[in-house]
Amino acid sequence: MRDRQLTPFRGSYASYARQREERDLRATAEAEARAGQIAREQELVQQYRHQRKHGKMHEHEARLEALQPPEKRKSEARLKLPTEALAGGAPARSYESVVRAEELVVGYRAVRSSAAHGTNGEPAETPVARVPWLELRRGDRIGIVGPNGAGKTTLLRTIAGELTPLDGAWTLVATSS
Repeated sequence: MRDRQLTPFRGSYASYARQREERDLRATAEAEARAGQIAREQELVQQYRHQRKHGKMHEHEARLEALQPPEKRKSEARLKLPTEALAGGAPARSYESVVRAEELVVGYRAVRSSAAHGTNGEPAETPVARVPWLELRRGDRIGIVGPNGAGKTTLLRTIAGELTPLDGAWTLVATSS
């Protein structure tokens, strides 16, 4: 997780470090190129303003506006922790929250409709992962590691509130310090 965005990496830790370095270099190069383009467009706007060429000036102002970093759009696909419920409805700061889980079972609920299973319309629970105990404190950095299908994403979606736990309890708590 970086800049409040979860970025998946494939492979071992060594390949993660290599991929992260490549992404950082690419992002730095793109930022430098964008900054150069913005500076050039600003120069042209000033030049055409002094020359009273308003048509060209407005053209370069539009290009400059297009080069400005776009506002971050909220996507429904992103995982978000439910912060509005903490501290009386105000957004919580990271040092105010901890995550605790005890005997947590995460997975999916589905409705069986097959006569082969002998039930119609009954909810079927599919446990994916079990968390006997988990406590995340301020400043903790964790890694969730496991093979495909082990329940890493399901656990994160449960903590984020997108899924309800099948059993056990988890809390996102506001601390008083």
